[in-house]
Amino acid sequence: MSARRFGGAFSPGAAGARMPPAPAKPPRPAGGFWAKALFFAPAPLLFSIYGEILGGRPLDAGVEIIGGVLLLFGAEMLREGLKAEAAYAARASAARPPWPRKILAAIFCGAGVGLLGALAGDQGVAAGIGLGILAFALHLFAFGIDPLKNKGHASDARRADAALAAAETLIEETLAAARRLGDDALDRRVRALMADARPVLRQIEEDPRELPRARRFLSVTLQGAHDATIKYARLGVHDPEMRHAYVALLTQLERSFAKTSDRLAAEDRIELEVEIEVLSDRLRQDGIEADR
Repeated sequence: MSARRFGGAFSPGAAGARMPPAPAKPPRPAGGFWAKALFFAPAPLLFSIYGEILGGRPLDAGVEIIGGVLLLFGAEMLREGLKAEAAYAARASAARPPWPRKILAAIFCGAGVGLLGALAGDQGVAAGIGLGILAFALHLFAFGIDPLKNKGHASDARRADAALAAAETLIEETLAAARRLGDDALDRRVRALMADARPVLRQIEEDPRELPRARRFLSVTLQGAHDATIKYARLGVHDPEMRHAYVALLTQLERSFAKTSDRLAAEDRIELEVEIEVLSDRLRQDGIEADR
């Protein structure tokens, strides 16, 4: 009995085969190169610590270790703060970061430099305090402070963050279930379907006010794809009729995903057209006519 080969739009080499698009890259934080460079700033301390230990000065070596650790904490805190700031800047509405990582990074940097300066300088503690304050000020000047205010509809942003986190969990669980199916064609099709969901998620991420309009997509369509795939994978039975029914469901879901994305884009276009028309009417009332 010869094996039957299944083919289709999602099979390798098929005409018009559609591969899942690559997920969108997160926004790159400004100052990322210099933030990474700060991780190497404590490196010269290794030689100094080694010399202090050989010279029988363990207390000085301990102080230098603490100073180096503070600098590393500051570098890590700065990196996370820059990431949070980039995500905040990329959204139309966003809540301020829950705690000021960049400011804390400047404090760690100032404390580390101050401690090392007090140990190395001739003036002792006074020199250390001065160097620490200078390092703190320069850090803030170079990298700035964290966003301290909510932007746009912050409450919408918080709800959107929770909804997006739940949606990402559904997507990952669906993909994991598809890999357990033991059917490469279905696995590729599910991956393509989940990739089609990401543009909708990006629209919500960029503008959390889209969440109410996409609520049905998240709570019904995406949840339904997740539940059906989980149950189909759990059965583990290669029943042709059941496979046919699951493939038919995937086809319906593909249409629903595309329809949701198109509807959100069309509604955004309508809103923009309305805003333009309202603004044009106001300008005409002020005696300003558009160029013909």
